[in-house]
Amino acid sequence: MFWAEQLQNMRNNSVCQHYLRTSFLYTFLTCAFQLNGDYIAGIGLGLLAEEVEMIPSIRECFHLMDKYHMLENIRAHSLVVAKVTCLIAQGLREVGVDISVEVAIAAALMHDIGKTPSLKSGQDHSETGRQICLKNHLDEIAPIVAEHVRLKTYTLNGDFSEKEIVYYADKRVKHDKIVNLDERLAYIIGRYGRNRKDLSKAIERNFLLCEQVEEKLFEKLKFSPESLSYMVENQNKMCDRRLNSNELFLSRP
Repeated sequence: MFWAEQLQNMRNNSVCQHYLRTSFLYTFLTCAFQLNGDYIAGIGLGLLAEEVEMIPSIRECFHLMDKYHMLENIRAHSLVVAKVTCLIAQGLREVGVDISVEVAIAAALMHDIGKTPSLKSGQDHSETGRQICLKNHLDEIAPIVAEHVRLKTYTLNGDFSEKEIVYYADKRVKHDKIVNLDERLAYIIGRYGRNRKDLSKAIERNFLLCEQVEEKLFEKLKFSPESLSYMVENQNKMCDRRLNSNELFLSRP
């Protein structure tokens, strides 16, 4: 009961609220120290594993890309999707939307983690990616990876979520270039439609939803969908620094 009360105190402490969402023992204990140094001795790894969900650092994401032999073109695509995601998530936070930039970036980096294995198995790469995330204890990232192609459990009028940001960002990146939704749609139909009208119609319906997600996101953001490419390439220095340096998630989102 005593340590449960201390954990609740941490949750109520503004300094600790961000760190309670990461997976690092030392950041968790840092929060304890900021409240009272005596708490450190009593908060152990078992309590951390039970209470705190796993969010991988950028470095860990790159390690998993290597572990699962992600092809270089898929890695390049994922990095640009992460930059778009970072820009949108950070922009939403700046206007008061409760979004975790860390969760969004990690999910964007991991969204195609199942693609290379699926090229051999023929399985749905989003489902393979979800399984890989769960196997590596990335429970908070797994459902976002699972729905980056199609939003299956989603309400357009619901709260903003990391899931819809990654879903949208992926639709804006063709290979490693930022394009509009129409160009990305044409590419997807050309590559995966296989002259099948039923599949092409399903892809079109998916992109109609994506257009609605775009409208929802940019009603809040201070920049337009058309300026996204310029923003990422010229005004996204913070995200570039984080991604290019493999920065650990130790700063507030």
